[in-house]
Amino acid sequence: MIAPKKFSKTELAKVKVDIVKRQGKIFLHCLTCGTFWLPPTNKLGQLVQGYWQCPNREMHEQMVTQTEVAYHEAGHVVMGYLLGINVDYATIIPKEQIAGQVGYSMSLQKLPPSQQVMIALAGPIAEDMVTKTPRFATFDDVMHHSESDGRGVLQVISKYRNQVDVPGHYQVATYLLNKHRAAIEVVAKALLEHGEMVGDALVRLIRQA
Repeated sequence: MIAPKKFSKTELAKVKVDIVKRQGKIFLHCLTCGTFWLPPTNKLGQLVQGYWQCPNREMHEQMVTQTEVAYHEAGHVVMGYLLGINVDYATIIPKEQIAGQVGYSMSLQKLPPSQQVMIALAGPIAEDMVTKTPRFATFDDVMHHSESDGRGVLQVISKYRNQVDVPGHYQVATYLLNKHRAAIEVVAKALLEHGEMVGDALVRLIRQA
């Protein structure tokens, strides 16, 4: 059996793995989820295609979901900030049936319908920023993928669709969030690191972005 070749730091950075030697054998270590594995080889001892891919797919799927939640909530946070609405906190720590949540200093139901719609739409729009296959590329997509936010998005859209131009607000929200994408990035990454954050810290991150 031929030992795997030594990879350059550039190669490792691309696949996010490290090399670890244990008991005379060379393992790969996933720097994303922490899994160790022996790289697969063929009968000649040569590395096979995809040797560097972490075998712990379930863990990575869960982490991707967590990332999507972080961007979803970051979208709500940034849109609230742009509309001048104070955010009390944001969390991606699951609680009961809620994957993440943003709390504001006032009840959203007291806001004008247009602002409620903009904040609701901001979640799925921002979530698309990290998905390989965007689910909310159009307003019709938002209506179709009702599972994106069982508590809010469709309820708000249905409630105010006859009062405001919801598709038009979708376009405006998409423009604003793409313009302030850097702010969404920093908020989402902070939520992934800390789990939850208070409003003052979130505002500082947005202003620095």
